[in-house]
Amino acid sequence: MDKKKLLITIALILVILLVAILGVKTYMDTKEEDRIDTQITTLNATYQKFKNETDRTKQIEILNSQIKELETIKKSEGPESKITESCEGIIQLMKQYLTTSYTTQISENTISNLEETDDKERIQTAKQNLEKTIKFIESENLLTSKEIKSHKTTINKLIESYNTRLEEIDKEEKAAQEKAKKQKETSKYVTNAQKQNLNIIFLQIYR
Repeated sequence: MDKKKLLITIALILVILLVAILGVKTYMDTKEEDRIDTQITTLNATYQKFKNETDRTKQIEILNSQIKELETIKKSEGPESKITESCEGIIQLMKQYLTTSYTTQISENTISNLEETDDKERIQTAKQNLEKTIKFIESENLLTSKEIKSHKTTINKLIESYNTRLEEIDKEEKAAQEKAKKQKETSKYVTNAQKQNLNIIFLQIYR
């Protein structure tokens, strides 16, 4: 009988210990989840601050700060933790947000009907904007080498086509000026000839 009671007591103690262990584990898991949720909420708040910022320079500062923080998070949380993955995702969103402007600038400064355009100022402005875009892409260094090369190739082709068109317009303008000059000279010659003919006629009448 005593032996049976002892076994029951041991079983109860084991159950209590198991429940206690599970309780502690659940509590620790909950605390860890809360900690992770708090960190992810902070990261999301940083992204909102980034989006609400109107100064591009400050946006890049926020991005660079987040990139540095990622290295710290990787060391403390591990490369595959939820917080690390969330931070990497936020950084990617920030980069996409900033680099979308490159595509927009290229699109806005692409003249589709270039061969039909005679507006030198429009072409020059588009060319200058594209040159500025290349400088931004290189200085901000937000893209991979492959992506930078791709954008630069696209932009340089556009700039080359604009230079060609500007040369064509200059030639067309020069040809038009020469033609106008010749027409003016021809008109002047005809007018002088007509005057001479009139003088001859008057002389003949009054003889």
